[in-house]
Amino acid sequence: MSKSIVDMGWIPPLYYTAIKCRIHRVRLQAIKLLASTSHREGIWDANSAACVARKVMEVEERDFFKDIYMDNDFHFSSPPENRDFLLPTLPNSYRIHEVQVLLPDDPLGNIVLVYRQRQNEDNWKVSMSEYHVLSDCWVDREEKGRAFKI
Repeated sequence: MSKSIVDMGWIPPLYYTAIKCRIHRVRLQAIKLLASTSHREGIWDANSAACVARKVMEVEERDFFKDIYMDNDFHFSSPPENRDFLLPTLPNSYRIHEVQVLLPDDPLGNIVLVYRQRQNEDNWKVSMSEYHVLSDCWVDREEKGRAFKI
């Protein structure tokens, strides 16, 4: 592990962009920038942030763009093109809320992602995904009995 530094740089803004932006190309570019390095800033690790952001994007976008051709094979430093901004924006109904990331105590521990999704006007579903670092895969779990009325 490399040594951590205390000051914050570009990881938090890129992470926030990747999990909050509703424009596919912009959030994917933020993820690619995060994944392009093994940089650390305090508690922020670029690879972990990219991994979590990619999962959030996958959950939110799911099948929304399935019938639309998108060129996702771009270099992280290439600027977005006009056509990238002409795609439909991800609607509010696809958003996930209250994203919580539980980091492991050791570098090989699993990362846990917990979030809420609106089921309908009154109900929410709490979901959990666990990233297994050693196998490089996510395991999705829905917390039973955790749907509740707001």
